[in-house]
Amino acid sequence: MWNKLKAFLKWAVANDLKQPEEKVVEPEPVTERVRTRTVKGRFIADDKSTPNIDEAWTKRKVNIKRIKKRKK
Repeated sequence: MWNKLKAFLKWAVANDLKQPEEKVVEPEPVTERVRTRTVKGRFIADDKSTPNIDEAWTKRKVNIKRIKKRKK
């Protein structure tokens, strides 16, 4: 039995046998649509001359807040 195990280990090392790697799937960042503002804080209107681009709305990243457990 030990001879078979030794033979298998030699074969595995010779063939560089590795375990398959797991693919890590990163979650997509959470975004929300918000109105675009100027430097003064006023809303920007949509430009009608560019129908395929929406200047009035932009996407921003939303921070996910974690809830901390309270100690009793």
